[in-house]
Amino acid sequence: MSITRKKYTPEFKESIVKAAVETGNVSLVARQHGLA
Repeated sequence: MSITRKKYTPEFKESIVKAAVETGNVSLVARQHGLA
């Protein structure tokens, strides 16, 4: 049983980081984007 890794584009990663910095809440942003 193997886990497939998702590949995220640099643009997607940048938008996540910007949202996390703006809100100050990394876990909230991660949940909103299905990363947690």
